[in-house]
Amino acid sequence: MRHTRRMIDETLATPFSEIFESFDAEPLGSGCVAQVHRAVLREEMVAKHAFSSRDVVVKVIHPKIK
Repeated sequence: MRHTRRMIDETLATPFSEIFESFDAEPLGSGCVAQVHRAVLREEMVAKHAFSSRDVVVKVIHPKIK
């Protein structure tokens, strides 16, 4: 989970805790290149970006994949 949080912080240039209200540590699925997690966005993120839902899935690339 440490890699997942770091990748999100670096990629989105926003602290993980400011983006997600909840984030499942256990991936929904995992492959050789990435894993996918279920999450709920904070209300502020939904309003700021005009998203249609707070429920999202997040794909995170495994370490050392370019």
